[in-house]
Amino acid sequence: MLSLLEVKNYIFFKHLVIEFHKGFNVFIGETGAGKSIIIEAISYLCGEKISVPIVGSYSDKTEIVGIFEIKNIDEEASSLFNEAGIEVDEQIVIRREIDKQNKSKCFVNDKIVSVSFLKKLTSLLVDIHGQNEHQKLLLSDAQLKVLDRFAGINDLVKNYKNLYYLYKKKLEEKQNLENEIKNLQQKVDVLKYQINEIEQAKLTVEDEQLEEELQKAKNAQKVLDILSEIKFNISEIEQKIYNIQKLWQNLAQYINIENQEILSNVFLEFDVLKDKIEEYKKTFSNYTPEFVDSLVDRVDLIRKLKRKYGGSIEEIKNFYEQAKKQLQEIDINTEHLQKLNEEITELESTLVNLAKDISHQREKFAKELEQQINKEFATVGLQKAQLKIKLETAPQIKDFLTPTGFDKVDFLVMMNPGSPFLLLKDVVSGGELSRIMLAIKTVLGKKEDTSVLVFDEIDSGIGGPMGFTIGKKLKLLSLKNKQLFCITHLPQIACFADKIFFVSKQQTKDTTIINVEVLDEETKIEHIARLLSGAKVDSSSIEHAKNLLKQAKKELEW
Repeated sequence: MLSLLEVKNYIFFKHLVIEFHKGFNVFIGETGAGKSIIIEAISYLCGEKISVPIVGSYSDKTEIVGIFEIKNIDEEASSLFNEAGIEVDEQIVIRREIDKQNKSKCFVNDKIVSVSFLKKLTSLLVDIHGQNEHQKLLLSDAQLKVLDRFAGINDLVKNYKNLYYLYKKKLEEKQNLENEIKNLQQKVDVLKYQINEIEQAKLTVEDEQLEEELQKAKNAQKVLDILSEIKFNISEIEQKIYNIQKLWQNLAQYINIENQEILSNVFLEFDVLKDKIEEYKKTFSNYTPEFVDSLVDRVDLIRKLKRKYGGSIEEIKNFYEQAKKQLQEIDINTEHLQKLNEEITELESTLVNLAKDISHQREKFAKELEQQINKEFATVGLQKAQLKIKLETAPQIKDFLTPTGFDKVDFLVMMNPGSPFLLLKDVVSGGELSRIMLAIKTVLGKKEDTSVLVFDEIDSGIGGPMGFTIGKKLKLLSLKNKQLFCITHLPQIACFADKIFFVSKQQTKDTTIINVEVLDEETKIEHIARLLSGAKVDSSSIEHAKNLLKQAKKELEW
């Protein structure tokens, strides 16, 4: 059970601590006083999504704490605690901190946990019946969930759903892969041509210098002509120097001449120059017209490849590698597609078998659920009504798989004898729907171990006499090892409560303060009297309240 709820800086609450007890706990108070805010705090404690601002003005975060007493930990809860590494005795403390951006941190026994973990854990402890759940019951999907809960196949359905969405993901992956292969197949011939064209070129790093080489080849004849002219001039110069050398030697007969070897050195330098000329001539003599033509062809090819595949030899090679990779991807993707098809076929078989099993369980328990709900109808003032569960199962093949299996469920009701069975949404009023929901919750409560039940506005559309019937039903439900919370405006429900919490709101120009008061026996009578008569409480309404409490007590005697 939930033994304590503490909130700090939560909407209008600066700090609130409420101690709860076993049995039937009721919140009363004027409309807008803040009763639902407390129920919402419990839902946030259980991992409910926070979609509105809840951080008050007293600090920069909200803190909600709940202490749960758990004497008997079932196998599923124990497994959850073990997985999270949480030590538990007979008490767990759940804490949730929320900042102004509605981002939250969740803790169980001071160990941080995810919101999804918190929701999974508290779903084993608390069943919250919110204000919108009445309307949800009108939907076929919600009715199917009721049947699944009663049949005890939630885990089976969850496993099926996980596999189903994996199956849909695989189908989408297959479609994308097929489109990718199709697009690549259209490029195969082009890719093969491009790869072959680049391979035939047999590119090397030296090809990057061909433009320069071609320019040299085109100027080869000019170079050779200049070299010949230089060589001719050297020959003439050498003859003149030779003559000078002879004259220089004659001169030496008459005077003393130093450095006579200078002219000899000149001849040596010319020898070096002539060797260089021969080297150049040999190089440029190789540039034959045929060689130049082949060089032109090669340069044209390189230019063509650069225009098509990249501005450099390196870029052309990169293009080549990418083209080869795309061709390889076709083979890889084809293999992947084959493997994917095998996985899909296996998933289809597994899903069909699971869905068949789920359908069998639903069919098996549908009649029992129907009978038990009809039995409970008599206890909530619907003695003349009757419910029938219409279970439609599609052909049990893969083409008819849905996220919930092969089945569609509709709750049909006959509100009066002789009337036709019609869809729930077409025949019931708000008050009738509240009672039908209570009957269903009672039936489910017998099958499930959830120890805390929370009803927000269970008395919607219900008048006084019927309120007494509902109050008794809620009280009896709380006696079956359940702790029950309820918001009500009806004294006929409140009179059955073990504890009544009166919620009031005080407003000034600048502040709003919400108070929660636990009523003792005297104030309990006073507030039930106020619910009976309105704002005015007199001796008559007090007496009426006392009689109502006595009547409630008498109803529970057996």
